[in-house]
Amino acid sequence: MSLTLNGSDLALVQQSVDRAIAVRQECSRLPVFVRQRALRFAAASVRARDEEFAIAIATHGIKTIREARSEVGRCIQTLELASGECGLQGGEAFQFDQSPQGVGRTGWWSRRSLGLVVAITPYNDPLNLVAHKVAPAIVTGSPIIIKPHPRTPQLARMLAEAFRGGGLPDDMIQIVEGTSGQAIALAEDKRVAVVSFTGGRVGGQAVAIAAAGKRLIMELGGVCSSMVASDADPERAAEALVKGITAAAGQNCVHTQVIEAAAEVYQKLVDRLCSGLASLTMGPKLEESSDVGPLVDEAHACRVEQLIQSAIQGGGRVLCGGTREGAFIRPTLIADVPTTHSLVRDEVFGPVAIIRKYDTPSEAIDRIRSAGPTINASVFTQRLDLILRFRDEIDAGTIVVNDSTDFRIDAMPFGGNGQSGLGREGIRYAAEAMTEPQLVCLRP
Repeated sequence: MSLTLNGSDLALVQQSVDRAIAVRQECSRLPVFVRQRALRFAAASVRARDEEFAIAIATHGIKTIREARSEVGRCIQTLELASGECGLQGGEAFQFDQSPQGVGRTGWWSRRSLGLVVAITPYNDPLNLVAHKVAPAIVTGSPIIIKPHPRTPQLARMLAEAFRGGGLPDDMIQIVEGTSGQAIALAEDKRVAVVSFTGGRVGGQAVAIAAAGKRLIMELGGVCSSMVASDADPERAAEALVKGITAAAGQNCVHTQVIEAAAEVYQKLVDRLCSGLASLTMGPKLEESSDVGPLVDEAHACRVEQLIQSAIQGGGRVLCGGTREGAFIRPTLIADVPTTHSLVRDEVFGPVAIIRKYDTPSEAIDRIRSAGPTINASVFTQRLDLILRFRDEIDAGTIVVNDSTDFRIDAMPFGGNGQSGLGREGIRYAAEAMTEPQLVCLRP
């Protein structure tokens, strides 16, 4: 089922594409029940080995064992959701007599696979984000080549293995392990129809250039902000925001990085945030008691530490945390960070957030908008007028109400706009992006 390609030899990329193209027609003709059965088979295979998958995520990735178990559960849900979606990728009859030239004609349209999908995935969700590429490809009958992050290829291999024996053609799912150069070569190949990328903006730009003329699905992150209004419950908001700041040690694209707090609730919110962050246990990823694990490596932790120190030098005040211990960053909240600082405008990818006081909602909304497009933004309030205003004025793929920005279920459309992304993930939406309507026109 999976072809593992190592090294920098770009001839191996050619071989992988050759094999995928050879099974393209067989994949596109798979009956719906075969696709459904394969997805259910893989879901059951992952469930039967759930702890093995979780240990692999915690060992090779960046999540604690409890977070890893949650990711395994989400992967199973993703595969099961995709099984249910298979039968919904149909079409509808088309009325040709809307025009005089069409009178007497009949026909219909249906969705047809665009062809070979190349998927490039990051290290922070090494199982479920791979599932979000593979599952819609199977729904649409599209062969797929996965280029996982070099840190976490094990999980992509394990997921491909979970499909073995499920009835899919050999080489429908392939894994290419290697360099960023191989990812670019895959994106450049003229026989590739769709490129699905999740990662940073610099890498995404390189992939987009290489994939010119192909269908793109891109999730590129951004700075996620939460606004806590004057009528919000500070305790409830703090509980959600602590999770938003520290999930996966802040190493995810919907990490809560900026908090805008109304003056009326600011101090109570700060007190509860600092209490919540300080109560978390930092520890090794495989220890059951660990709430917050290390960053991906010590070099990245040093980079985050330097950002914290830079913010302090610019006038910022560390309200809690702010220290590094090897690859660990203690969960950190900073006030009075200059508006021009990187922590306001660029993803930190660590358990660090800044908090700012505002006097009017306009002030907070304007500051959030200045950070540019993002995937998720959130607002804590009971005021419908403020919720609707936030929706209208904030350029985010999802507006979350009364929860942190770190919220997602696997069925929802997920992604950002502009520099934050292109298209949406979520099984139905990714499947639509991997297909195109084909019309049949019958003339008696």
